Amino acid sequence: MASTPRPARKGTSVRLIVDGEDVDEVESMDYSSDVLAVPDVCTLTVANIARKYRGLLKLGQEAEVHMANPAVNGGEWTLRFSGIITNRSPNGSKGTGNRVDVTVADLGWHLTGGAPLWYNLQKALYRDLVDVASPNTILDSSFKFKGIRSSNDLNKRAKLGLAAVRAEQSQLLQQVYRIQVEPGQTYLSIITDLCRRYNLLVNVSLDGWIQCFLPKYDEAPIYVVRNGTESGLDDATTNVKSYRAVEDAGKIFTRVQCVGEQSGGEILVDSQDPNANKRRGAVDHVGALPFRREFSFSDSEAFNQGLAQKVAEWKYKRFLFDAYHLQYTVPDHFQVGSDGKGVWYDCDHMVDVVDYEVGYYGGGYLRSVKCRMKKNAPDETDLIIHRPGLLTAAFGVLPAPPTILANNIKGTPKAEQT
Repeated sequence: MASTPRPARKGTSVRLIVDGEDVDEVESMDYSSDVLAVPDVCTLTVANIARKYRGLLKLGQEAEVHMANPAVNGGEWTLRFSGIITNRSPNGSKGTGNRVDVTVADLGWHLTGGAPLWYNLQKALYRDLVDVASPNTILDSSFKFKGIRSSNDLNKRAKLGLAAVRAEQSQLLQQVYRIQVEPGQTYLSIITDLCRRYNLLVNVSLDGWIQCFLPKYDEAPIYVVRNGTESGLDDATTNVKSYRAVEDAGKIFTRVQCVGEQSGGEILVDSQDPNANKRRGAVDHVGALPFRREFSFSDSEAFNQGLAQKVAEWKYKRFLFDAYHLQYTVPDHFQVGSDGKGVWYDCDHMVDVVDYEVGYYGGGYLRSVKCRMKKNAPDETDLIIHRPGLLTAAFGVLPAPPTILANNIKGTPKAEQT
């Protein structure tokens, strides 16, 4: 990489490397980075001049996507995406010429396949399931995962082109007594169920590590979104090309209940109460809507009262997370900070939002980023921002929630256990 010249394109230049070989004819790119997506994908269009790539860019080949812009990291190339080619589509017409569209998915793509039927793990640690160094791992060596992490910090720094820091050790050390793969289960469904017990998110890092982590809402924002001004007249501080706020009452409930079955210990037999051995956790939020709306569900893992309550609280907050978000289209694939240095856009960061048009003032959590590049067209990035503090194991009121003028949710949630 050091010997490769810096790009001459005014906007972001894209470099595709497939099995170590440069593919120079990239005409367009859509790069997606989403905290909740496994896998993330990057789609590219490559000019197929003189049928150069007719038998190349094959399914399963390893691919890297590098980006460079004079405003970011001194114009040096930054590895922004890596994975395997999962889709290719040669196409063309007399008017536009020939091309090959390729989709590169990160290694999380392997997790969407079916897990080994009747794989059984007993009396081991949770991390043994996904740790490639463990003889008990469910993962196949052909997937080329490097291991498991309990933090997204290294991945975030790598995507921004920053120096690495020391990795945190995995916290998945609790003992599991039995896991068995049943028909239809994928690797991802099993790993997600495992991490849900810790209220952790799952994704795959740029360098091939499975990550089970929580967002860090206490980090300082590294991006700024300014939409409109107090006077209603745009000025140099406005950095939004288009915007949309999405609110969904279908994801808001005044009562959320989780029901589990008691496992172990003294089993009650009560002919008058068929629910004597059930354990319930509930969250009541009377002011969440101007009318009553309930949601109840069962969870086989909620085998005692405390677990049922935690799962109910997690579900309640996840609904709130999905109920409101902001969508922005901004210019370029980076943002220049107050220090004059450009920083690539990527997800799992905090954003300082002042939006006079929507009426949102305060911190936001950047869940998703989609960068678009097309030759002879301006670069653009789509941002999806949610209210912070809702993808976490802690329960309670946010210490400094954002101000949302249109917010009609009143009161505070209360826990109930039976």
